[in-house]
Amino acid sequence: MGTELHGHTKTVLCLSTAENGEIFSGGEQGELCLWSADGIFISKHTYQGDDDITSVICSQLHPNQLYAAAGTRILTLDKRQLSDPVCAFTFNEEEINELVLSTKEEYLAACDDSGSIKIINLFDRHIHRTLKKHSNICAALTFHPKRPSTLFSGGYDSKLIQWDYSRGRSVCIVEMADFGIHGGESNAYLINPPFVHCLAADSTGQYLACGIESALVQLFHINKRNPEHLVTLCGHTEGVSQVHFPRGKLNHLVSGGNDGKILIWDLEAIHQAGATCNGVSNGESSNLHLLPSNVANLPLATIDHGAKVNWLTSLSSNEDVRIIVADTLDRVILYPYPS
Repeated sequence: MGTELHGHTKTVLCLSTAENGEIFSGGEQGELCLWSADGIFISKHTYQGDDDITSVICSQLHPNQLYAAAGTRILTLDKRQLSDPVCAFTFNEEEINELVLSTKEEYLAACDDSGSIKIINLFDRHIHRTLKKHSNICAALTFHPKRPSTLFSGGYDSKLIQWDYSRGRSVCIVEMADFGIHGGESNAYLINPPFVHCLAADSTGQYLACGIESALVQLFHINKRNPEHLVTLCGHTEGVSQVHFPRGKLNHLVSGGNDGKILIWDLEAIHQAGATCNGVSNGESSNLHLLPSNVANLPLATIDHGAKVNWLTSLSSNEDVRIIVADTLDRVILYPYPS
């Protein structure tokens, strides 16, 4: 069972955790809440205008600093005085979908509904680059954790793009339609377009996970020049809205979907089993079972959350790992990590 955190009055849209374990949650109509690592409510602030807080990200290098996307604005905030933004960036022309910080926090990237990506230099507070290659909404971003100047983006044009943002150019474009389920029954894997909803890179810089509208998670190896597709993970029955590599759980991936399911994937076990989504396995695995549609499924554990997942992240303290989830309601839920 999860622990519910209450403080919002509207739907919670996004989450982020600080280095000290504090939890920030952003929601509809400008609501931002702060919680302790133990889930104790600390404060709530509502920012001017009716803009939703669609993304929030905490600095891991500067303990008091965070950024929040409110419509087309990016608010720079100090947690000691959250009511008054330090400054606001207004470089994006349409609603921002996600904010991400580079590893050394020199740059902040923001993607929006126009398909544009704005790279902001945080030292001089000026625009560094504008990247535009997506022909539809750009929904997700992640920086490569080990390779300076490399950024990945995903959008509703069903493309994953690798960027060299220092030069302002795309290096590689991957079509999501090239991977996944082909033939067989008519189900979510076949009839839903392969829009990219979310991206996550693991801290080692080896894996990139892409959550897809066609209920799949596409996993890539990013230790080479261009993304190399490794495996398609099939376990959700509706669009995958969130993917996350939890701290303190090496080779684990967490995915959340519109089906209200949260799945834990053991990537090392999947590689050892040699399983693919056509049900073929090169080895034995006690975790291997088939969905009714005869699609191989290898989750380590499943949490029946019961509502569409808007955002998920995690907290790690010593060996205690918790999954934090925002959904379509005015709450945040903390789950113990499945054993």
